[in-house]
Amino acid sequence: METLRSAYATAVFPWFSDGQPILWWSPDPRMVLTTSNFRLHRSLKKTLVHFLDNADCEIRFDTAFTQVIEACATTQRRGQPGTWIVPAMVEAYAGLHQAGLAHSVETWVHGELVGGLYCVSLGKAVFGESMFARRTDSAGRILPYQRHSHG
Repeated sequence: METLRSAYATAVFPWFSDGQPILWWSPDPRMVLTTSNFRLHRSLKKTLVHFLDNADCEIRFDTAFTQVIEACATTQRRGQPGTWIVPAMVEAYAGLHQAGLAHSVETWVHGELVGGLYCVSLGKAVFGESMFARRTDSAGRILPYQRHSHG
């Protein structure tokens, strides 16, 4: 966990596949989005308002960190044969979470976790790590078929 924290503090992050040695990356240039440069487009705002107006929909923080990272590790991605989120990395990020340095943002519909992401937060910087979605646009839009019981 300490190696991971130190790496993030120097803008280095892990990225590798199962069966490979741990590889560390520091891209140059690094993408940085400052909050003052963020623009919420009208269509996304409309989607978010619709989501938040639905009593069956919630955005939660840090209530299901382990579920989120495990979903990120197991979600199949087109063009990607595997994941770098191997059990040792899950354990390391769980340690960062317990230390208050890693967080999850979760999308819930009808009490079901349908999307989420996890990130590392050091000082004023937030490093987005991985995300998953079990439904189309699960960060917002609630389509009519999603309003029915799945039981």
